Amino acid sequence: MAFSVKRAFEQANWNEADDDQPWAVAELALWAATSDDEIEDHEVRTIVETLRGVPGLGDFSSEDAQEIIDDMEGFSTEESVQARIAELAGAIVDPTLRRVTWQLAAYCAASDGELSVEEEDFLEYLQDAFDIDDEEAEALFHEATG
Repeated sequence: MAFSVKRAFEQANWNEADDDQPWAVAELALWAATSDDEIEDHEVRTIVETLRGVPGLGDFSSEDAQEIIDDMEGFSTEESVQARIAELAGAIVDPTLRRVTWQLAAYCAASDGELSVEEEDFLEYLQDAFDIDDEEAEALFHEATG
């Protein structure tokens, strides 16, 4: 069965008082997809469609994605990128939400049919930030990417 973003995120416990949480999920997905410094327009369109399955992002648009990507370009050092990822990861505290967010990041990183070393490094960093062990990460990855 193919990975269903909508079904995966229905299991998660959202902090309904935090309107920024879905946007943190979206930004992490975009970091995953762009961590190799390569993203084409068709990939952005696919990721936008995918993100619309996340609660709170039903109206997510290509313009929203581009705005996030433009903001991401302001993080020009590895240290600033890691600090931003840690900040976003810290905003997501529910263990189930962390796992499906990591799974979504893996799905988006692999959306172009390849997983670069940079994308693998990003996923490992996010895995550590979310405190997901290697065995579970491997299972989540295979579930997300088939």
